Amino acid sequence: MKKFFKITMLSAVALALAACGQGGSDATEQSGNASSENEQIQVMATFYPMYDFTRQVVGDEGQVELLMPAGTDSHDYEPSAKDMAKIQDADVFVYNNENMEMWVPSIEATLNDGDVTVVKATEGMVLLPGDEDHDHDHD
Repeated sequence: MKKFFKITMLSAVALALAACGQGGSDATEQSGNASSENEQIQVMATFYPMYDFTRQVVGDEGQVELLMPAGTDSHDYEPSAKDMAKIQDADVFVYNNENMEMWVPSIEATLNDGDVTVVKATEGMVLLPGDEDHDHDHD
């Protein structure tokens, strides 16, 4: 299962990076300015496991930034205006899924209006159902 997750995540991030890297600005091509070729892709990942894996996939081709500070509960997190600006400034936004980051569906419309490529890391994966009857109060 871990190998399948890694392959799927790698594929999703690779596709997103390829999509962001294709084409170019006509103005840049006409002016002969090669600075855009040297710019790294900017990636925003929601929580540490997404950040770490994405960073390994991106390598030297881009800059990966962690959105949520360590110790933050991704289920209850709500992005601030500053966080939203960081996400919108990125080329790619990587998150796990709407069950983990429950706030992502509410901002996706905003992100889709801009130039941010949204990567759902679990896209296309068959996830096992969780046990919602589990009680954490063990005696």
